[in-house]
Amino acid sequence: MSSLYAQSDIEKEVIAQFQQDFNAQNYAAIFEKFSPEAKKAIPLNMFEKVSKDLQQQLGKIQSLKYIESKGKETAVYKANFEKDRLKLSMSLNNDQQISGLLFTPYIESTAANNKTVNAIQGYPKAIAEKIYQATRTFPEQTQVAIAVLDQDKPHYYGVQKHKDKIQAKANQDKIFAIGSLTKVMTSTILAELVTQNKIKLDDKINPYYAFPFKDNIQIHFQDLANHTSGLPRLPSNLEVDDDTDPYKEYDAAKLEEYLKNSLELEHANNSGKVPHYSNLAVALLGQSLSQSQNKDFAELLNEYVFKKYGMKHSYTSLDQAAKQLVPAFDAQGKEITTWVFDTFLPAGGVLSTASDLTRFAQAQLDAKNAAVQLTQQATTEKAGSYQLGLGWFIRELREQDNGTKIIWHGGNTAGHSAILMIDLNKRKAVTILANVAAVHPEIGNIEKLAAQLLQE
Repeated sequence: MSSLYAQSDIEKEVIAQFQQDFNAQNYAAIFEKFSPEAKKAIPLNMFEKVSKDLQQQLGKIQSLKYIESKGKETAVYKANFEKDRLKLSMSLNNDQQISGLLFTPYIESTAANNKTVNAIQGYPKAIAEKIYQATRTFPEQTQVAIAVLDQDKPHYYGVQKHKDKIQAKANQDKIFAIGSLTKVMTSTILAELVTQNKIKLDDKINPYYAFPFKDNIQIHFQDLANHTSGLPRLPSNLEVDDDTDPYKEYDAAKLEEYLKNSLELEHANNSGKVPHYSNLAVALLGQSLSQSQNKDFAELLNEYVFKKYGMKHSYTSLDQAAKQLVPAFDAQGKEITTWVFDTFLPAGGVLSTASDLTRFAQAQLDAKNAAVQLTQQATTEKAGSYQLGLGWFIRELREQDNGTKIIWHGGNTAGHSAILMIDLNKRKAVTILANVAAVHPEIGNIEKLAAQLLQE
């Protein structure tokens, strides 16, 4: 559900010291607070150069205003420099070391002076108001497709913003990029193969490759599915450029080069217990499943997910999606190219609809489906208030809350967002798809709306 954490006193102390050291150009002092993994990822000379260039361009930091926390590790700030403003995301590990530090463009929220009108008709008033409040600050022509599965019956509540009005729109069969929600489908394939005794969760993936991994590192299937492999979020040889598709050109040859020559575990002593989210891990999982069955990953998706659950409008390529694909928009509402995936398809490349994802959600409520039941079992220690199964984030509430068990996963790309949230006890699921950029300042409204509708 929503990752709602307050800023801690430790975070306040660390961010205040960061501002002081940055303005004094004492970059070495900041670097000393980095975790060992962070120091390895960006050496001191590189960090000093980047920081010095940033200060020369923008001046000193005048203030760092706390915005929100994402999980238990990351706090987000509005960084006001002398000449501009940026968004700063800072992550602290359990030892209060800086494990992540990222400056990105800051986009001002328009919520305060937004004039969008609620023109939604035909939906229950309370639901229409919740949808309006969640979507009114999104760009012109934004579409949001919503499906609520309640006791096996689906209800659809699509909307579109047009001429500063939020209006009802039947779009449950329109296609959106679902981003990282794809990871649950990849784990579902793993679970299917396990229940068919074709592989085991604790099997190593190494035998399915014709070359040894760097330093003879051994990796297991389950550890890729539940993010406990220790792999970094992305491979070091993936070049990320904000003006291009980050995953389009990353093919099997580049993945092989990384595994042979650059593979390194960031959390080598993790012992397969604490999850550290990794796109690379699930991309490698998909590649390994493909290798194990001698089939293209798209073929596995079609066999074990799309066809099995009647998902007739779910695809793995833009050509297949054709005219039903809802255009992607950036945070300002400018149409942009929908991301294309190659080897990272298993981590975020599926294109789907609200109605198809409702069919997938329906399968999650089938107690006789051994594969989906396997994906829903917690396999990690807690990270904040949740654990991970195979793909799914899992939150089990207290007995006084009727032992509610909620599973969910979201997905964000440059121009689409998605979330599927399921209350297994209530047999209720909410799917939300939107052509809203991951960097939009109110992107969190999508997850909050899903949580609200799930509690209705």
